[in-house]
Amino acid sequence: MLKRRGAAELGIQVDWQFEFVGHGKVLSSRPDTVALDVGNRLEPGVLDQHHDRNLAPSTSRLILEHPDLVYDHLMSPWLRRADDGVALEGKVWSPVITTHRAPDFDGVVSALLVRELVEKGRLPAWGENLSRFAADVDQGRWTFSAEEPDRCKSVALAFYAIENEVLGRYIDDAERMQIGLSLVEWEAAHLSGKKARLTPEDWHGEHCGGWASSSEDAGKIVGALVDDLAVFEKEKASGLFEERSAQVPVAGTGAQKTMTVKATIAAKRSDSFLLKYWVRGSGCPMLICPSELSPNAHLVPSSARERVPRVILSLDPNHRDEEGRRPSLDGLGHSLELEECKVRQAAGTETRSGTPRYQNVTNDDPWYDGRGHEFGIVDSPRTGTAIPYPQIVALAMGGRFWQRTVSLSIVVHRVCSGKAQAPADRPTVRPKPEGLGVGCAPIFEDLAVSPDPTDEQARDGREFWGRHPEPDKLIREATDYLSWNVCPQFYIEETTWDYREGQDLGVHAWLQALQRSDSSVFFVIRYLGETDQAQFKKTAERLLAFSADETPPRHKIDELLFSSGRETFAACAGKELEWTDLVGTQLVIATYHGLLSHLLHLATAKSGLPDPKEARRLAGQINDVLARYAVQELSGVPNLQNMARMMREQLEIEAMTERMRHESNALDNHVEKDQGRKMEFFLFLIGLMGLVEATNGIAGLTTLAWGYSFGIVCTAVALAIWGLKAYQVGPWKEKD
Repeated sequence: MLKRRGAAELGIQVDWQFEFVGHGKVLSSRPDTVALDVGNRLEPGVLDQHHDRNLAPSTSRLILEHPDLVYDHLMSPWLRRADDGVALEGKVWSPVITTHRAPDFDGVVSALLVRELVEKGRLPAWGENLSRFAADVDQGRWTFSAEEPDRCKSVALAFYAIENEVLGRYIDDAERMQIGLSLVEWEAAHLSGKKARLTPEDWHGEHCGGWASSSEDAGKIVGALVDDLAVFEKEKASGLFEERSAQVPVAGTGAQKTMTVKATIAAKRSDSFLLKYWVRGSGCPMLICPSELSPNAHLVPSSARERVPRVILSLDPNHRDEEGRRPSLDGLGHSLELEECKVRQAAGTETRSGTPRYQNVTNDDPWYDGRGHEFGIVDSPRTGTAIPYPQIVALAMGGRFWQRTVSLSIVVHRVCSGKAQAPADRPTVRPKPEGLGVGCAPIFEDLAVSPDPTDEQARDGREFWGRHPEPDKLIREATDYLSWNVCPQFYIEETTWDYREGQDLGVHAWLQALQRSDSSVFFVIRYLGETDQAQFKKTAERLLAFSADETPPRHKIDELLFSSGRETFAACAGKELEWTDLVGTQLVIATYHGLLSHLLHLATAKSGLPDPKEARRLAGQINDVLARYAVQELSGVPNLQNMARMMREQLEIEAMTERMRHESNALDNHVEKDQGRKMEFFLFLIGLMGLVEATNGIAGLTTLAWGYSFGIVCTAVALAIWGLKAYQVGPWKEKD
């Protein structure tokens, strides 16, 4: 391992250069360059967290957690030369820091940490607490108000006022970076002189504010911050802002639950650069406001009069309702991007291309959906938005943006108890799907399919579906009643549904109601249309009620197949995943599980063992099911194997099978024991018959002898009654 030595120790003179690109730009690693807060990846020379919310809350935190991705990438070539004996004293090196245009507080802090790490070989003592404070600022968790004077002195606020109008000259990105670096570095020295050990709170506590006297520019910035509150109050009095209630998803629920929050909607761009903080301080967690687009952006053309180039929608990440729930904008960015594509394509102005920024988009300049900010902020594309502003507001406020439009085919297998329809002379044949193994053949050979229900089945179906009415756009295509002669009192109602261009949460509620029903319900869902893996995964997460963030993820078999005990969700793509195989796999599992459950209920419904005749019939049914339907290797197709294994584990089929074997053995023993008692009693009767026959032989004897004979007969009758009881036959049968 290379010893961590700074450029200063090696005698290298570092002349830092800065490069600025658009937000969300996808970059690759380059020599002598480190990309911060852009790049859309985490690798040597590129540190960005916006593509993965699980990495870190900010780029400055990434540097603290992965300093090797900076130090090794930039310094390794120099260290190798130094180790080879090359003289480096006086060498001039111009490494490049790439970040987004109009660098913000976290971007400047990240650049400062990189500079310290490279030049000195270590991070500064104040780096840890500064990065934590920068993360809170970047995530919007840090707030302030006019009632908190110490916080209003924080250096973080200065970045909102490094503007042309405030400083009286044109400020490009490079000068903004240099001013920001100077202010933060000055504040770090000021606070370090006040306290030996700093905390994140010190950057907005009683000792903060030393930066304000660092330069003439700093004095102008302080004055602008004081004036900004007056600007907000004036705009508020003029009616620039409208307050309304908005329905948004609850964070962490996959948009399956919603909550109501107060929202402030700005009619036009505000002149207050601290607008979101004043709005949040007034108790309104959601803000929708036009914003200024980067001056270097190539604005998308639009003929809409109500179009504004850039719109930012945000939530206060600190907001919680009375139940402790946090709001989220999960789904809004994706919905706006879909609308953006539609509007641009209709106008013929869609020019975006490049490597897609996310899996569920088609270009490198989509709406930012907030995934790097816990879905708390949504921002326009770098080239601006072509969607009219009122349309954006309408979608955010009342368009139920968290829902996704999907098309599905659904097969529901409902396991029922009741008399099955007598098979027709020529019953409908359902062949075994090709993807299933030969062990499944008996289930399909014994299968009787009837599209017409018995009166009992029709009544049961009306009652069940009456309690679970289908959502709009869900159409019942067919219903079949499947039965097996091995168990005439058991059948499966198979219903096929079609769901085209419906809302995923609408059908989700229906599926959840089926899952919670008293009946044993299995369903397999086919995802129709183009397979967008991110969209597919999100829909699977909702419909099967699991979290995609689980590690390892529950239910996942591969990228296009999710399954559990009673539900399967798939996009049938390619020859290895056929729809008929999926439905057949579920039918095999549902049939076997349903028969076990049904027979187990019959075996244990009454206390004690059933009548020997009934026990013999029930044991025969159980043995037939275990012998013919207990499939060990359901399929040779890997996906189907994994699906069957997962379902069997979730349903605990192996444990049920062992229990049924135990019940079958108990019934067989009961029948054998009953048969043994009857045989013993039969032999006892034969002995009595011999005794009676001997008595008849003395019919010609004297009266005294007849008396003896009568006594023997009475004794035989008494012995017969005793035998009935002793061998537990007839009315004295043992109650097991």
